[in-house]
Amino acid sequence: MREAILDGLPGVHVSIDDRNAWSDLPSESSLVITDLDRCATSHENILGEVRESALAALDDGRMVCLVSRAPRLAFRSVPGSSVLEDAALAISSPLDREELEVADGDPPPAGWPLPAVSFGGPLTAAMLTGALAEMGEGLVTALDHAIFEVDPRSADGLQFLSAREVEGLRGAGLVKLDSSGVPRLTTGRSTSLLKEALSEHISHSVSPSDRLADVVSGLWLIERLLRAAVRTAAIDKFSDAWRSNCLGGLNAEVLRRAQLDSSAAAKTVGDLRDPLEWLTLGELVDIIRGNKFDQLGVESAIWRKLQEQLIPVRNRLAHVRLLKAQDHEVVQMWSSTLKGRLNL
Repeated sequence: MREAILDGLPGVHVSIDDRNAWSDLPSESSLVITDLDRCATSHENILGEVRESALAALDDGRMVCLVSRAPRLAFRSVPGSSVLEDAALAISSPLDREELEVADGDPPPAGWPLPAVSFGGPLTAAMLTGALAEMGEGLVTALDHAIFEVDPRSADGLQFLSAREVEGLRGAGLVKLDSSGVPRLTTGRSTSLLKEALSEHISHSVSPSDRLADVVSGLWLIERLLRAAVRTAAIDKFSDAWRSNCLGGLNAEVLRRAQLDSSAAAKTVGDLRDPLEWLTLGELVDIIRGNKFDQLGVESAIWRKLQEQLIPVRNRLAHVRLLKAQDHEVVQMWSSTLKGRLNL
């Protein structure tokens, strides 16, 4: 439907590549920017430059229409930019029953009420895979969580999506709002087809997130900070015997892990340079939350929240699963919090 929609939009159709020439167009012309989604997929964050040109056109009294296959959620933030936040949202609504070209009493086509089904033939997994490929990794993982992790037998997980996530799924034609404003899948009887397409898309997603480096470096910093803090507290409390007294009953397991990894000659945890390096993040935080080190002087509620928010991110990374849209924000927040709380 994309070309038919573009043909119906009045104004001068322009590309982001020609942004420096927009000001040379007739002043009465409205601008239809047809390829804004490229700003979401480009390795260069050129949205700031597009924003400046679009705002200049608005200042000249032009109307500006931003057309994008990608939802607002997929675009990287630009300091000081609000062009996407301020834009009025325009989404093609799913078809109503009376809009279908079928005789009274005949069943609607498979996949109704998606508009593309009526105009482009029966709904297929390939059509859904194409829609998923345009949505961005963050929105795909949000949909995965909603329909596979919350309750795989229903779509009730959609109600836990954020407003921006629902907006993106509506734009892709996969979600509509019912009369009560509750998000529902538009695929109807073809929900199993959506699940199949989602599984296929995720299993073949091999390109790393552009936030991967931020998440990895943030988690590395957090775990190193925590181990250093526990090590300092253990030395203060147990002196030279800190290695055998800091693990909270995990001595045998830590020794086993170290021997299988790089310290085959070690006979006890006392032979290890730092036995804390063989603990998982969850085990490390469990030790901190215990009474042995007075929780490093940080409130218990803080450590509980850290476990709830950070360990799922750590697990996604450890199992090479797709990151969620907010993962880098969670990691950045906790790295800043811990640097301010721990006296190292």
